[in-house]
Amino acid sequence: WHRAVTRPPAGRFDLIFLDPPFADSQDTTAQGSVERYLQRVRETHVNDLLVVWHHESRVALVPEFAEGWQRLDERRFGRNAVTFLAL
Repeated sequence: WHRAVTRPPAGRFDLIFLDPPFADSQDTTAQGSVERYLQRVRETHVNDLLVVWHHESRVALVPEFAEGWQRLDERRFGRNAVTFLAL
């Protein structure tokens, strides 16, 4: 996971399942690892991409989170949540 945050994805994809350690999902600011990963993905993908991100349900998404991405849905299951992002 930590290597993926610092390198662009190797190839183009239609669907990415993002399940980082919960500790890495807490910071949803521009400096957070999830946001940095999404920025790198956005650099290599123009459109037609769905990211399914698994995180703790208590993670608070800042308004600026995932700039350039459309937040399609979020589902909560107890302490877990899944957020669907489209590019």
